[in-house]
Amino acid sequence: MTAWADLSPGVRVALGALVVVQVVLAAIALWVLVRTPTDRLPGRSRWPWLALILLVNVLGPILFLALGRTPAPAEDPRLRATDRAPLPDERPEPHDDPTRRALDVLYDTDRPDTGQGS
Repeated sequence: MTAWADLSPGVRVALGALVVVQVVLAAIALWVLVRTPTDRLPGRSRWPWLALILLVNVLGPILFLALGRTPAPAEDPRLRATDRAPLPDERPEPHDDPTRRALDVLYDTDRPDTGQGS
């Protein structure tokens, strides 16, 4: 076995960089694993993914980040309860409706129509 002191400076730098990459990838993967709901994990369990992240050096976190989560279901913002169309008794009165006021100003609908073409 080669001692650390026997390694060339270039090899030491490369190994140091590999260790930093491993620690950063593992930290990111663990953070994502903790924040991912179990219903989005294949197998519905965190333990196999935790073992993969911690025991399979650089490849484990990469595999989890690439394959370990199913996409979140898409939510249509048009279907949220807060964005629904108002019920008939919730509709604003015509004088309170900003669209109606804008049309009144643009087309001067308060003026009686004389029926004479412009």
